[in-house]
Amino acid sequence: MKRFLNRLLPKSWRSDIVVIPVIRLHGTILPGGGQFRPSLSLASTAGP
Repeated sequence: MKRFLNRLLPKSWRSDIVVIPVIRLHGTILPGGGQFRPSLSLASTAGP
């Protein structure tokens, strides 16, 4: 099965190395926040 999938994927996508994405956040993560005290969340750090 692995060989079959490797033939379908472009060569640049095939790799035996596992890549784990990491996001470093600085500050407190709170469930809410007001206009005067914004909280840090994944939604606020996400790019376009």
